[in-house]
Amino acid sequence: MIPTVRVFAVDGSNRQIRGFTGTVVVSIGSNPGNGALAGSTAYTVSPSDGGIAQWVNLSINNPGDGYTLRATTAGLGDAISDPFDVTAGPPPPFAGATGLGFIGPQPSTVRAGDVISPPLQVEVLGFGGVRVTGFTGGIWISIGSNPGGGTLSGTRRLVAVNGVATFSDLRIDTAGRGYTLRATGGGIVPGNTNPFDITAP
Repeated sequence: MIPTVRVFAVDGSNRQIRGFTGTVVVSIGSNPGNGALAGSTAYTVSPSDGGIAQWVNLSINNPGDGYTLRATTAGLGDAISDPFDVTAGPPPPFAGATGLGFIGPQPSTVRAGDVISPPLQVEVLGFGGVRVTGFTGGIWISIGSNPGGGTLSGTRRLVAVNGVATFSDLRIDTAGRGYTLRATGGGIVPGNTNPFDITAP
């Protein structure tokens, strides 16, 4: 069973529209395992929902690394979830992990199409900000803020080694000011880089 999925509408300034009502439909976006989505995929948001659509009974039948969910509703742009893995057996244990953070230097300015430098290091954290060395789930990197409408390429999924995953071949193909990258892993709190710029090649 997929953990609870929540979707909310936003305006042009990315602020939540708490008065939104309407029917939201969720489906599989990226489908690396050729899976099928089971459960009630349509949710009708009523005034009492505060603008949030919620699903608690969704599941995907085939394992695969890098599934995403897509939410659609009439008159608004689609929403795409962060990537997540579906395993054949029980999900990897969290081993006390509560969140992800970036350590070491972060990028400031990078040319479009060039490898993002220095390599991005993601740390798996537990309570009190202590590094969790036993976490064995996948860690994904995706674009958070995307001012240029760019595409991220390179190795986007790694398993942490002793609590750290190092992404060394990431690239963004389109110039823009204020990109961020987002690290996610299962049900733990994501981490985000500081904003950085991608310049024209």
